[in-house]
Amino acid sequence: MVTSREIHDKAVGTLERCYVHQSTFGRNRLSMAAGLATLRIIERDRLVEHAARMGGVLLDGLAELQQRHELIGEVRGRGLMIGIELRAPSSRSPG
Repeated sequence: MVTSREIHDKAVGTLERCYVHQSTFGRNRLSMAAGLATLRIIERDRLVEHAARMGGVLLDGLAELQQRHELIGEVRGRGLMIGIELRAPSSRSPG
């Protein structure tokens, strides 16, 4: 968890709120080093931009499939976090 002191104090900084779970790895230097290394790689390899580009390709492909298959309802997302709504095809009668 990364936050400002003000937000921390409002969320969990009082005796009444001290029971709220904050962080499994809080104050763990190894996990902090791993987190910083992860952020450096995300920036160095431009992974956010790559996910946005690949997400566009995937959304385009899914839009094409949506035109061919009535089972695919709405397709939405951002980057590579994509949701696909499936629906019962009207060509299939119930029962």
